[in-house]
Amino acid sequence: EVEKMITALYGDSLVLTFAKTGGTGIMVLGADDALMVNAMGRVAAGGKIPDELARLGDLAANSNPFLSYGIDMGEMISTMIPVLEKSMGAPAMGMEMFEGVHLPMNIYFGATKTMWTTGIMVDLIQVSEFVQMISIFDQEL
Repeated sequence: EVEKMITALYGDSLVLTFAKTGGTGIMVLGADDALMVNAMGRVAAGGKIPDELARLGDLAANSNPFLSYGIDMGEMISTMIPVLEKSMGAPAMGMEMFEGVHLPMNIYFGATKTMWTTGIMVDLIQVSEFVQMISIFDQEL
């Protein structure tokens, strides 16, 4: 089942690529070369720190290493709906309510010589709305 889902999501060849541009390391998961080129271009272009990470600027500047991983859990669930349907061979009942839902989450880690800092940033209002949707979904089943 898991193999079917991974194949439906990434195709026949799943590639994990590590690269470095300037002083920034990057990890890209996906089978598409265009995705890697796009990610490298965005990192190489530099630019403004995303607003949701701006408050971590001092931690990032003073940490070695500093790692940050952003994911939209709502978008991930919306993306997984057709994958689940394809791998299970049946419609995912009630899952359409999650289409278009956004729940951005950022997981970060920074280390200095004397301290490790880690955390998860989410919008608690969006989390509350998401939990309400899950509750409704559970009641409908």
